[in-house]
Amino acid sequence: TMTFVARAAQESVAEFESKYGAGARDEFIRRHILKNFYAFELMMAPYAVGHLKMGFFLEELGHRLADDERICFYLTNTLDTEELETSRLPGFSSLAEESRLAGKVKKETAILVILGNPPYSGHSSNTGAWIRGLIDDYKQVDGKPLGEKNPKWLQDDYVKFLRFAQWKIQQAGRGVVGMITNHGYLDNPTFRGMRQSLMQTFDAIYILDLHGNSLKKEACPDGSPDQNVFDIRQGVAIAFFVKRGKKKKSDAVVYHAQLWGQRETKYAWLDGHDLEDTEWTELKPTSPFYLFVPRDNALEAVYQRFTSVPEIFPVNSVGIVTARDKLTIGWTAEEVWQRVRLFSQMDTEIAREAYGLGKDARDWKVDFAQKDLLDSGPTWEKIVPILYRPFDIRHTYYTGRSRGFLCMPRPEVMGHMLAGENIALLVSRQVVLDFRHAFASN
Repeated sequence: TMTFVARAAQESVAEFESKYGAGARDEFIRRHILKNFYAFELMMAPYAVGHLKMGFFLEELGHRLADDERICFYLTNTLDTEELETSRLPGFSSLAEESRLAGKVKKETAILVILGNPPYSGHSSNTGAWIRGLIDDYKQVDGKPLGEKNPKWLQDDYVKFLRFAQWKIQQAGRGVVGMITNHGYLDNPTFRGMRQSLMQTFDAIYILDLHGNSLKKEACPDGSPDQNVFDIRQGVAIAFFVKRGKKKKSDAVVYHAQLWGQRETKYAWLDGHDLEDTEWTELKPTSPFYLFVPRDNALEAVYQRFTSVPEIFPVNSVGIVTARDKLTIGWTAEEVWQRVRLFSQMDTEIAREAYGLGKDARDWKVDFAQKDLLDSGPTWEKIVPILYRPFDIRHTYYTGRSRGFLCMPRPEVMGHMLAGENIALLVSRQVVLDFRHAFASN
C-alpha cells in the first residue's frame, strides 16, 4: 500500500526543503518524485489503497495531481517479465498498459534504490523461466554446483525478490537495496551460493538480525523469551546491500548486528538507531559456507580439518518424501495392505475423494500412484517398516519407483536399508541450539 514509497518521498521532500526552502517544493514533487519513484503491486486491493494513500499524501505536501499526472505505481507481478497482450475487452486495455509501463521499468529503467518487505513463501507460485534462471546463479559456489539434493528453499519468494533487486542494481551499476526478509538465508547451508553471489555483486552488506524465530524455538542468550517484530513464525532480518560503482575483484565487506528480546524493546531500539550509530561487527565470510552470522574463525579452521560426513558416507540423500502421508503411511502392515488393495482398484476421482488427496502435484498424481501399485502386484512383500520419526516405526508400501505410490522413495539409499542387516546415519545439515543432531538406526 505504498508505505515504503510514501516514507521515502517524505524524507526526500524534507531534505529538499532543508536545502532550498519550501518555495520550489511543488516543482520538486512534479519533476522528481512523480517521475523517479516507482512501485509494483500484485493484488488489486492494496494497489487501489496505495494510489489513494499517495494522492492524499501528496495533497498534504501541497501538490494535487493534475489530470495528466499519475503516481508510477503499477499493477504487476514483479517477478514476471511477460507483458499482457492488448485486448479490446472492457478494462483489459488499461491492464495491458499497466503491464507495458511496468515492463519498461523492470527491463530498461535504471533504479538506484530498492526498498521493501517482500512476501515469504517457501511454496512459491512464481515459477516463470526468467526468475528461475536468475535463481540458478545461486545454485553454485566457488564455481562448482552446490550438490544439494533438494535446494527447494532457494525458490522461496523472498529469495527471488532479493535476486530481482540484485539484478536491477547490477543493471544500474550502483545503488542500494534495503529489505526486511526471512533471516533463513544468513546461515542455512543451502544459501551459501546466494551469499557468495551477493558478496561478489555488492561492496558492503549490513545485516541486522532481528531473530524471533519460533520455528527454531529461538530464545535470548540469557534464556528469556525472544519475540518476533511481526506476527509470524519465521525470524526476520533487515539487510542493506550497497554498490558504490564499478566493483573491484574483492568481495563485499559484511557487517552484522543483532537484536534479542521483547517486541516492544526491538521497536524502541529501531526507532532510536540508524545505520551509522549501530555497533556493527565485521564478519569474514569464507568458503565453503560464506556465513552471514558471527563465527569463531579459529574454531572454524579446526572444524574444517575434520573429514566431512559426505566423504565418509558418499551414498546419501535427504529422507523419503511420500507427498501423501495419510494414504501411504499406516500403523500396521495389515492396515497398509488393505488400503493398498482398495486404493489400487478404485476409480481415480473416487480414490481422490475417499482418501482426501486433494489436487495432483507435479511429482505425485493419483493415477501415478495407482499404476505403481498395479505394476508391482500389489504384493504383501512390498510392505516394509518405516522410521516415520525417531522411535516411531510404522509401515508403508515400497516399490522404489519415483513419482509412484511414494513421491520420492530415495532408492539409492533406502535400497540398502531393505537389502538386509545394515546401518544408516541420520544427521542434520544444520545444528540448532543444543538439539541432538545425529541418530543411528538399524
